[in-house]
Amino acid sequence: MGVVRRQSVVSTIFIFAGFLIGAVNIFFFYGNEKYFTHDQFGLTRLLPDVAMIFSASCTLGGAIALVKFYPFYNSYLTKEKNDLPVIGLYASVIGCILFALVLPFTKDFFIRKFSAKSALFTDYFDLLYPYVIGMAFFTYFEACHWAIRQSILPNVLRELVFRLCSLVLILLMVFNVIDFDKFILLYALLYPFMSVIMLINLLKNNFFGFKVSLSNVSKRLGKKVIQFTAFIFAGSLLHIAATAISIIVLASQGENGLGDVAFFTIATYLVTIMDIPIRSMSGIAASVIAQAWKDKDLKRIDDLYSKTALTLLIAGLFILGLVLLNANNIAAYLGKNYDGIYYVIFVLGVSKLIDLGAGLNAQILLSSKYWRIDFYTQLVLVVLMFVLNYYLVKSYGRMGAAYANLISFTVYNVLRFIYIKHLFKLQPFSIKNLYAFILGCLCFLIIWIIPFIGNIYIDSVIKTVLFSILFIIAFYKLSISADVNKAIDVYIEKGKKLLLNKK
Repeated sequence: MGVVRRQSVVSTIFIFAGFLIGAVNIFFFYGNEKYFTHDQFGLTRLLPDVAMIFSASCTLGGAIALVKFYPFYNSYLTKEKNDLPVIGLYASVIGCILFALVLPFTKDFFIRKFSAKSALFTDYFDLLYPYVIGMAFFTYFEACHWAIRQSILPNVLRELVFRLCSLVLILLMVFNVIDFDKFILLYALLYPFMSVIMLINLLKNNFFGFKVSLSNVSKRLGKKVIQFTAFIFAGSLLHIAATAISIIVLASQGENGLGDVAFFTIATYLVTIMDIPIRSMSGIAASVIAQAWKDKDLKRIDDLYSKTALTLLIAGLFILGLVLLNANNIAAYLGKNYDGIYYVIFVLGVSKLIDLGAGLNAQILLSSKYWRIDFYTQLVLVVLMFVLNYYLVKSYGRMGAAYANLISFTVYNVLRFIYIKHLFKLQPFSIKNLYAFILGCLCFLIIWIIPFIGNIYIDSVIKTVLFSILFIIAFYKLSISADVNKAIDVYIEKGKKLLLNKK
């Protein structure tokens, strides 16, 4: 797990910095009606969620095929003769052209569904063109970096640079340099800008051979690649649709339209902080697992599966604890529009914790010969998400969307666990996972029972510091996870070096 841990540690630093900037954007600016109306804030969340669904289809599965089959191509072809990267690039270009041709025919549908409660989205509908195309190429170039085990640049751009540029645009609007029209236009151009940076780096690494003729490997594996890509591509579309359904249903069916989107976005953003560890390791881990399947190294996969599941569980418990300890103070800061957000955060947080604690099941299935299972489980997920969101949002509003997430992702991960255990005799859990869960809950409860100090800022700082110290010391001293201890040691060493350099 060495290469995974090294790149994960570096990526985590940048991703965490990005989330801090994102928190400033959301809580001090987007969530403040002095700068953004509730509907404008909702638009900045709905636009990327809709774009995410379209952009995934624009790659035509090229990104997925690249991560899966690059180890095979790399074993039999030199970099100059490896035609897989450029085939995926051509597929993305074709996909984006098809998207640009088809989107105008969908405009009337979106107007009918969103004009009543989310009219602002239909006013800026045409911004989907740059946003979707930029996101599509970014997704493909990100997969290219994963293939060559360079996950840091994509993580820095997606998690840090995007939020930093967003903050600059927000400040330009706050100081009346630009109005909202220009803000949202430039906001939609951020992904095209980052895609160009990624492409320049890949060209510097001579990643694309730009061959005209197919290689012998492509001729031999072509049918298998197409078959795999078709299934997994459909599965990835389903997964993306599932994650975006809550926002889309709230925008079209929720009582307050984009206002509900803004509320749910705050809760989702806080819970999404739990994704920092898996975002930092998933790209490089996918490449390592794909190579292990090629080498028939089941022991390496088993080791990675169990270690990452424990690491992700511990990280998830830590972040969820911090979020829940601060949730009521955040709601008080944001105002009465966010009353009740604690309960939405709690349900979404439990859902995310289950997803993290299940480990890298998606990467294992995708890279195995049973990759079709990924599609079928994604299909179950999207059906559950759509049906449950549609009915629960109508009955319970924003809490209904949270319940839909919890039920759907629990079923989804249980199915994947059963399949992996049955097919490969692999399962990621040990008694340490139970110890980690109990210890994390105890640390949270010890700080949670501390009475409110009287000031939301002081209360948040004190509880955050106390919980962090208690949690880190408890897990480090009890050595629940060797990888977590090694990661802490890395940060300690970095801190010592910084102190020595200052002296």
